[in-house]
Amino acid sequence: MFTITSNFCSSIYSPSNHNQSSPEHSGWDHIATNSDPAIVPKIGFGLYKFYSADHDFYIYVDYRDTRYPYNNMGSCTGQCADIWVWYDGITNNFYISSHSTQTPYSQIQKGDYLTIWGLQGKGAPSTSGFQNYWSTCLSVIPRYNSDNFLVPFIVWGPIPNFSATGYKIYRSIRPQGMPPGTYSHVATVSSEKYSYLDEEILANGSQVAYYKVKAYNGSSESDYTNTTNISVSGFYKSDISSQQRELHTISLFQNHPNPFNPSTDIIYTLRTPAVVSIIVYNIVGQEVRRLVNAFQNEGKHFVTFHAAGLPSGVYYYTVLAGGVSETKKMMYIR
Repeated sequence: MFTITSNFCSSIYSPSNHNQSSPEHSGWDHIATNSDPAIVPKIGFGLYKFYSADHDFYIYVDYRDTRYPYNNMGSCTGQCADIWVWYDGITNNFYISSHSTQTPYSQIQKGDYLTIWGLQGKGAPSTSGFQNYWSTCLSVIPRYNSDNFLVPFIVWGPIPNFSATGYKIYRSIRPQGMPPGTYSHVATVSSEKYSYLDEEILANGSQVAYYKVKAYNGSSESDYTNTTNISVSGFYKSDISSQQRELHTISLFQNHPNPFNPSTDIIYTLRTPAVVSIIVYNIVGQEVRRLVNAFQNEGKHFVTFHAAGLPSGVYYYTVLAGGVSETKKMMYIR
């Protein structure tokens, strides 16, 4: 029940005015209905990914609230369960309204995480009544932070039958294909918060970050949630300014040739001098070669990877510099 379902909405939208002032406005309306599910597709409680195939745009909407669709919770403009998303073809922006096309709307960004209780102004969600909620509720999605880096975003909900005063987030980072190891306590949030943006680490790469959460009240602690994971590529410095971080950004190019036998060149550009590490991993995340571990000046650089003696297959190469990392895949064919 509590999983992210990708590809939920992939329709190509035909322009129509939908009560807006311009024919360039198009979108979709999620409505509450009692129609036969065989006739009108329905969704259940869960965390959903909605995306537009036309515009490379997606958002996440969390429906895990047992009070939904809020029919007996005060007045609503339009339907108490609706959300309306529309695309403005003139400005190339997406917008959302909490009830219908007749209510105020606000702009949304690619990758935004939204909650149905937040959109409807219903306060904290209720999870009492969900079966096995705490052992299934934790999810992680990639989300852009304020510096436009993709980082892990962990979401859960209020723990049932436990008077929590806060939540503790734990993380374990391992190579691809390896189970979680020792967990470290990385953050504590209040009992009113059910998400955590992990800005210490970048999403996507050849490693895996595992997460789990527990509630606490004084010295009393709950059981852990389920474990969830996401691929990551390494840490970056969370305490440097966005301008400094941009200066430390590396540009990593695809190795050439690719596929290769037995050697290939890895090319990258540094915007500022930095200590550089280049590591090659196999398909299960084991380090097989460390090609560079040295201070280098700004500019374009390359290093040759010789794969003689290694088995054929997929390998990953990661460049780390100035607290930022990038990873790409390459294929060795003997």
